[in-house]
Amino acid sequence: MSLGGIALATDFALLIVAAAVLSYAARLTKQPTIVAYVLTGAVSYTHL
Repeated sequence: MSLGGIALATDFALLIVAAAVLSYAARLTKQPTIVAYVLTGAVSYTHL
């Protein structure tokens, strides 16, 4: 795998982890899961 592919895989893995963590936090606070996914999108957009 090339260096660019590894970086892309790392970014994707971080995105999945962030979505899972925020989804769990949303469940604990009884918020809709979609809120966690929207926040994940906002975080990932500013990261890229």
